Amino acid sequence: GLRAVMKRWLPDKTEKAPQPAPAAEKFVAAVQDMPAIDPSVLDPWVENEDDARRNILRRFSETVSASSHDIEQAMACGDLATLQSAAHRLRSGALAVGARSLSSTAAALESAARTGDRVACEGQFGHLVVEMDRVRGQIEA
Repeated sequence: GLRAVMKRWLPDKTEKAPQPAPAAEKFVAAVQDMPAIDPSVLDPWVENEDDARRNILRRFSETVSASSHDIEQAMACGDLATLQSAAHRLRSGALAVGARSLSSTAAALESAARTGDRVACEGQFGHLVVEMDRVRGQIEA
C-alpha cells in the first residue's frame, strides 16, 4: 500500500537514515521556503469569502488523497498509462488552486510516464510525495 511506497521514499527513523540523493536535497531546498499554495490564484473567485476558499481547498485535499492513491497503485504495478492519467488530473487540479510546485512536479511525472521512463517516474514520485505533504499541511494549517 501507500505505506510500502512511502517507506521507499522516506527514511525509517529506527535505522540509520540513508543520505538523500543530491537531486532530492536540491528539490527540498528549492521548495521549502515557497508557500505550497499561492492564495492569490483563488482570490478572483472567492474574494474575501474564507468559507468558500476553505471549501475549495478541502475538496482539493480530497483530490490530492485520491490522486495519491491512484499514483501509488500505478507505481506499484508499473501501469504507466494510469500513472500518466492520474498525474495529469493532479497537475490540472493543483494549477487551478495555485499549488504551482505540485502542479509542475505532477507534470514532470506525467511526462516521464508518457515517455516510459520508469527511473524518472520513481524520482518524480519522490518529489511528488514531498509536495503533496506540503500542500496538505498548508490546507490543514
